[in-house]
Amino acid sequence: MTVTDLKHISVKRISPSSLKVNDSRYGNEPFKDNIEHLESLEYVSRLKLFRAFLLGGKTLDQSSKTENIEEFQKAYGAFPDVPPGELTLDEVDILLKRLEAEIPQKAKKSLEQGIKLHFEEFCQSYNLDQVEQNVLALLVANNTGKAFRNFYEKSEFDPHAREDGGMSIGAILSILHPNYREQVTGRQYFSVDASLIKQEIVIPWDHYDNTTNILDVYVHLHERIVRYLIGDNNI
Repeated sequence: MTVTDLKHISVKRISPSSLKVNDSRYGNEPFKDNIEHLESLEYVSRLKLFRAFLLGGKTLDQSSKTENIEEFQKAYGAFPDVPPGELTLDEVDILLKRLEAEIPQKAKKSLEQGIKLHFEEFCQSYNLDQVEQNVLALLVANNTGKAFRNFYEKSEFDPHAREDGGMSIGAILSILHPNYREQVTGRQYFSVDASLIKQEIVIPWDHYDNTTNILDVYVHLHERIVRYLIGDNNI
């Protein structure tokens, strides 16, 4: 099965508005609380993971040689709130564009109404740009989202599963950036002088230098950051 097949696989065609997902992810109403905001960010991260999985040309289910999206979704449980067979690469792209446009507007309204969104406050405090925010959201999802982590481990982007929610830089770039140019330019966000590394928001698991392939380096979030973002400083 080719990438072209995945984009145009014969399934029931649907619009994003008809997808049976949590309605709170859509529309212009503010988030009711910090957790609902994080749920939306996790869902977007999971969609990006699904997109990267399909674009990477991976076998949909290497153990049972699954050959269609419906069986893949059943096996991986990536989107339990979406009926099997109704989410293709085309739908993923449409959903991502919609959510990436709506979530910032919902967050802005939430903050204006005095609703605390720790992710937004953290990003503003450290002046993180959009790519840096996407990296942070991905690592938060792998730390706190069971559905994301299960899917990530089964998708085999990294050869070794990590208990600390860490991910390799290569996997992060593949998930966030669909094309090669963006993946190459995105490496700069993990250099020793980059904001994420310099401010110790993202921490390399092992020491690396000019001889190390940066794509193989694992990074993770400091636990204090995870605790702050989920609003629990007492664990």
